[in-house]
Amino acid sequence: MNVWALPRIGLLILGVLSIGGVSRAEPLRLTADDVVARAIANNLELRASRKDVSVAQANLERSMPWLPSNPSFTAGAQHATGFAPNYSFSLSQEFEIAGQRGARIEAARKDLQKANSDVKTAEQNLAANARTAFLRALISVERVTVTRQSTDASTDLLRDLEHRTPTSGTERIGLNQARIQALRDARAVAWGEHARDSAFDTLRGLLGLPLDQEIVLAGAPQSEVRPPLSDAELIRRALERRSDLIALRQAAEHADLHLAVTRREGIPNVTLSGTFGRFEADNFAGGDITVPIPVFQRRTPEVHEAVAEYERTTLQVQNLEREIAKEVREARQTCVLTGDDLSAHQRQILPLSEENLDIERRLFDRGQADTADVVGQQADLFAARLAYLDALEAYNTALIELERVAGGPPGVVE
Repeated sequence: MNVWALPRIGLLILGVLSIGGVSRAEPLRLTADDVVARAIANNLELRASRKDVSVAQANLERSMPWLPSNPSFTAGAQHATGFAPNYSFSLSQEFEIAGQRGARIEAARKDLQKANSDVKTAEQNLAANARTAFLRALISVERVTVTRQSTDASTDLLRDLEHRTPTSGTERIGLNQARIQALRDARAVAWGEHARDSAFDTLRGLLGLPLDQEIVLAGAPQSEVRPPLSDAELIRRALERRSDLIALRQAAEHADLHLAVTRREGIPNVTLSGTFGRFEADNFAGGDITVPIPVFQRRTPEVHEAVAEYERTTLQVQNLEREIAKEVREARQTCVLTGDDLSAHQRQILPLSEENLDIERRLFDRGQADTADVVGQQADLFAARLAYLDALEAYNTALIELERVAGGPPGVVE
């Protein structure tokens, strides 16, 4: 292999992991969307949070009956010696007269909407984590490729130098530096493989896959840097789309509706009763109306508690709106900075590093450069390629975070 004509790092990455011998499991090919879908389907915490929706649905069903209680039936009889038996029957039903049912239903519906929004927030956070894990595993494969290329290049250079007999102290130093660099590159490969294995194990854990499952990752990180929308536009979108903010607003609305329910429950229910009886061979029928007098139990503490809950939730909404604006600004700034770093590596650092190595090699062939200079330039080139991968990962991670805090695809300036 000609180590002086190393190819530029491709932007399309295909990661293949097969560690510790041949796996019995068939290779599993995954895209980023596949990883997100599997993570959402297999995450136990998310599945548990969906049960909150079932609970909210049950509470909605509980609020639907037209009457607050079942009817009550009472029967009685008396008999005295020498007289005809006496008996009586009574049927009573409690009624709400202040519209409690409608307010209760609206509060339950709002609670159900909040539960659905909470699940959506959990799904979005999990999707962001899954995309980040996919990205790290994807780029970790390319890091191993680059470190192996560096090892091959330093080994070939060392082999070439060891065929020459050093004639000066400078040449001896250059040979030692080549040996040192070859050892460093070999250690870099070992650590790179360890990082790759760890990234894939994290991905397997996220997807609920066995540790011996071979994975093939298909896809490419976003390498084209495009300017995001302005802070104001991104904040506006986030305040409209963030499901956690929507859930908290729904919680505030639920607290307001619960306050209305609590106040209406302070109005006593009415119980109507119908009776039929027989007394000393005479039949009689009638009815009663029962209304509790709100003297000792007026539900004043419950109303105060509901007011406090509504005010507390309203303040939480305002605080989250501020936090979202701060998160969006920070995420956008990180996205811009990492994009600038990636552009600098693409347009200047990598091309200039490759040019420097080519120049240094030609000077070395003409006897105008020392071995140490060639070793240094070669190490700089591969360090630049690894730094490019770091910049690529940082930019894509920033894009994922910006999409998360913006509540959806952030969009770019056309």
